[in-house]
Amino acid sequence: MTWPTPLQYRDKNGLIHECLGEAFKTKYNVFLLIYPVKSLSAAQIFVPPSYEIGST
Repeated sequence: MTWPTPLQYRDKNGLIHECLGEAFKTKYNVFLLIYPVKSLSAAQIFVPPSYEIGST
C-alpha cells in the first residue's frame, strides 16, 4: 500500500482535476485507486436518440 499521492488529471474537455492516487499490491495484482479531491462540477446523462421515454 502507498500513501495518497497528489496528481492532476486532464479530462477530454481539457479541464484539469486535482486528484489523489493510491496503490494496493496483492500477491498477483496491483490495484490503482484514483479519486478527485473535490466533487466534479457537473453531471450529465446522455440518452441515445433511439430511446423512447416510457417504453418497457
